[in-house]
Amino acid sequence: MKFRVIAMLLTGFALAISLLWASEFITRDEQEAELTSPDVQADEKPIAIRPPSFLTVSEIEGALRMSGVSEPNTTIVLSQGGTRLGETKADEDGTWVSALPINSRDTQAIT
Repeated sequence: MKFRVIAMLLTGFALAISLLWASEFITRDEQEAELTSPDVQADEKPIAIRPPSFLTVSEIEGALRMSGVSEPNTTIVLSQGGTRLGETKADEDGTWVSALPINSRDTQAIT
C-alpha cells in the first residue's frame, strides 16, 4: 500500500514536470514564430487611428457650432439619419470646427 502511494506521487510529479516543459516549449516556439514572421518587422510601429469625436457643441445665433478632433487632414462628414448636413476639414493637428443651422421643430441627432 505504501509503495502504491509513492508510485502515484512520483507519477504525478513526472506528469507535472512533463506538462511544464511542454508548455514552455510551445510558448517559446510561438514567440520565435512571431519574431521571424515576414509580416512583422522590428522597426515597424503599430498604427493608431484617431476616430472623429466631438469636443464641444453649442448654440450660437441660431446655428449649432461643433468642434472636435480626428486624424489630421481628413474630411469630417456630419449627417443626420443618413442625410448629409455638411462637411469640414481637419487641420494638421486634427482639430475641426463646423456650424450648421438649427432645425427648431425636430430633435437633431448628428453623427
